[in-house]
Amino acid sequence: NTQNTQIVLNNFGSEDISHITDKFMEKLLNIPYVSVQKLIEKVHFSNKKPENKNIALTNKKEKMIKIFKNNKWKYKSKDEIMDEIINTNYTRIDDFYSEKGKNKLDNSHNKTYLKFQEKFEDNEEELHDKIKNDCEMLLLSDNL
Repeated sequence: NTQNTQIVLNNFGSEDISHITDKFMEKLLNIPYVSVQKLIEKVHFSNKKPENKNIALTNKKEKMIKIFKNNKWKYKSKDEIMDEIINTNYTRIDDFYSEKGKNKLDNSHNKTYLKFQEKFEDNEEELHDKIKNDCEMLLLSDNL
């Protein structure tokens, strides 16, 4: 008995995030300095949503990254795509914080999140470098 499962990949930028719960987002707000990386992992590399596995980095030295768009894999600038997924997922977290999250956090967690928000939006180099490096490791690890 053989069972074939066909997965239709979503276009890069059109991921299904229905599996991302408010409870998960609340947890991310408590760990803001790794929240973007954790959300990227959950969006793009969750076995619950294999159709979102639409990005691939096979070589750290490569300046290009593969994304799935319009039913085919395309090479794009690694830096541009990394910035895009980081900013997209930061925005998801920050929107959740504004709409629902800040009322659920205690004072100290709110202060920590606001400090992170300030550093992220001021493009603090150390923070952005850490997030980008962590994301690269995620992408490379998924291709092992």
